[in-house]
Amino acid sequence: MNTKAKGFGFKALSPMKQAELARFWDERLKDPLAFVPKEDKAKGLSITEARMRNVLFGKFAVSYFKKIIARMTDNSDFDRRRFGNKKIMAVGYGRGYDSRWLQEATKAGFQTWWVDVSPVAWIWAISNLRNQFDAMPQPIQSIYQESQVKTFEIQSLLADPSKAGLKLGSVDIWYLCRLLNCLSTPSAKVVLQEIGRTAFSKGQNTLKRKAVVIINALSDQNPVDTCDTCGGTSIRRSKRMILSNLARGAGCPVEARFVKHYNYFGKIVTAMTVMAM
Repeated sequence: MNTKAKGFGFKALSPMKQAELARFWDERLKDPLAFVPKEDKAKGLSITEARMRNVLFGKFAVSYFKKIIARMTDNSDFDRRRFGNKKIMAVGYGRGYDSRWLQEATKAGFQTWWVDVSPVAWIWAISNLRNQFDAMPQPIQSIYQESQVKTFEIQSLLADPSKAGLKLGSVDIWYLCRLLNCLSTPSAKVVLQEIGRTAFSKGQNTLKRKAVVIINALSDQNPVDTCDTCGGTSIRRSKRMILSNLARGAGCPVEARFVKHYNYFGKIVTAMTVMAM
């Protein structure tokens, strides 16, 4: 049965549709050239070269996100987050090139959640996070709150978070890397609106301590219909579209801060941190 989300009345996808998406992304992730643009494939780009470019992109994303975690953390934040069970919610694990920030999240007092529709991605995430934990110094391990990895489609999770045991209000930072081009336009809009509602609704006394980190190729810097890095979905997300839908959900103005750019397979990827004004 489809479930309506509070506030916007959008529904979870049908179980059949969710299963279809899980199968689709399982197959995509098994292909080592899954997210390489067609023109690069046509040039005979090797698997080794494709992996190197993804590793470098992952390092850019990780470096950016670590800096954001540090910017949003002061001496008073650790206890508030630890005892309030505050979370970083990362959506779209994929191959996990951009996932190596668990230690920084733990030191800042966060519990880390990863959500991906693909069961294959779930397996990789479990292994990766375990390896990151094992590599932590013991003092950091002692404050670690066990990470959660969930196999969910994001619109359906937001429509009924209780199915995952999630309270949306406990999420302080949303991390969306390359996700928005993988969603249909209607789904991208309602996902952004619901994230805006839960992150920035007026009246929250920790409003200035919440953020939505987005790393995505935008139409602002890229020609339309030239991107094949996400299952054939073209670039049709603009900065304005993202901010307007987050603001609509929040019911208050929002702004993009700490904007950085990265060249990924000839496309300009924008990293930005959205916060309430």
